[in-house]
Amino acid sequence: AHAISPGYGTIHVGGDIMRISAGNDTTWSHVAWSSEEGHLEFGRGLTGGDVECFQLKDSFLWIGGSFTHADGVHSEGLVEQGSGGGYFAVNSAVTPQEVRDMTIHNNGLYLIADEGTPTDHVWRVRHYGGGQWGAPLGGDFTDGLNAIFSHTDGDLYVAGFFKRGVVRWDDGEWVHLGGGIGTIHHDRHWFKGIVSFEGADIAAGDNVRLPAVLDGQYDCQNVVRWDGDAWHRMADGIGNQVIGLAVYDDQLYAGVRSSYFSLENVERWDGEEWQPSGLATGQLLCLAVHGDDLVAGGHFTAMDEVPVGRVAAFDGAVWRALGTGMD
Repeated sequence: AHAISPGYGTIHVGGDIMRISAGNDTTWSHVAWSSEEGHLEFGRGLTGGDVECFQLKDSFLWIGGSFTHADGVHSEGLVEQGSGGGYFAVNSAVTPQEVRDMTIHNNGLYLIADEGTPTDHVWRVRHYGGGQWGAPLGGDFTDGLNAIFSHTDGDLYVAGFFKRGVVRWDDGEWVHLGGGIGTIHHDRHWFKGIVSFEGADIAAGDNVRLPAVLDGQYDCQNVVRWDGDAWHRMADGIGNQVIGLAVYDDQLYAGVRSSYFSLENVERWDGEEWQPSGLATGQLLCLAVHGDDLVAGGHFTAMDEVPVGRVAAFDGAVWRALGTGMD
């Protein structure tokens, strides 16, 4: 699983998933789970590639990724789904090879997408609304994009592989934040998530570096805090890759991917340090908040020694399985 999201009383899971039905190996990139109905499948699903992101807007669930067909109909990279479960293709004036992430900004849908070819990538930020695509914001990015985020103060942020890592859309142009991130070895770092927490923006990923704005110390241990004026450390940070961030019950949580892909953590920020809050046996790949739970997805078979099927829920005290999970 690459992405997880609430929607219409269900939990939607996306990635490159094998169909749940026994004996059928059809690739099934989008399924959902309901406590009343169990697993939900939608026609022939999304095929030909992965699901990377979800976004709820105006009674529709938007789904983005690298898939090429929706229920057998050609529809590259982006579809919307109503509460009835059917897929609806978007205007084909732009056919993204991959939609990596989406957000709601000023009541509009904004997304980051690779609109190039498998060998010639062209990363752009666009607005989609009223059945029409807007012009790319600020032109093309030279390197891949990973996350887009709309802050409550009205600003739009984008993070990715490009040099200095995080930018803000400001009066018609992209501007770097506080000197930027990633001026050292920028080709080896990436961002996976940005969230708002206690009046600041928290950005996290892998091999994240800061310029010499922190007393000449470059290694910020993969998670940093932006207060509106400058970047700050969060204690010693997190030593391994951070695959996602979530704010649950007014607490900040991070999914941590181990270098060994065998035991991986969910960690909580206590205001001074990062504390372990869940140990996954296998790969941890995404986090989301659903109702009263923090939900984790990935390729793990147990969470805190509780057997689970690649997805688990946390109520603030203990982890539990969600049905039989995924195969």
